[in-house]
Amino acid sequence: MQDREDELQNPIPKNTVVSAFRDRIRELRRVKAADLRPNPKNWRKHPKVQADALRGVLSEIGQADALLVRELPDGTLMIIDGHLRAETMPDSIVAVLVLDVTEEEADKLLLTIDPLATMAESDPERMASLLKTAVRLFQDILENRSKSARVRRLCQFEFTRET
Repeated sequence: MQDREDELQNPIPKNTVVSAFRDRIRELRRVKAADLRPNPKNWRKHPKVQADALRGVLSEIGQADALLVRELPDGTLMIIDGHLRAETMPDSIVAVLVLDVTEEEADKLLLTIDPLATMAESDPERMASLLKTAVRLFQDILENRSKSARVRRLCQFEFTRET
């Protein structure tokens, strides 16, 4: 009985190794994107092609990632990562991870998040397999609903190239 009470008080299982790294995520909130304050130090520019691609993913899949923010002394939330998502859907409610970071730490995150992601190398075989799956999914979607001619041509081109 005592073990069950301990489990309820401490949701981390007894044999779990706790990370040596600090957990800086304070909470998950859902807020209106327009209420978020853009970071004036944001150095990234988002071209129209990127914004169009993001709108396409949001239309097809929906929101699948949280924006990173920090809470300012006045209670407002400043964006660390996710500026384009906030700009793309200002009237939507978005998930944000409120981080417990200082302004200096937020600056470091702002500088490093995207560059770190671009350092990843790709596995050509896995990429080809994933592309084949994606092309098949696009084809299924096209059979069930009308899509733009451009998307249809892209899917047909990729599918004939892969087979």
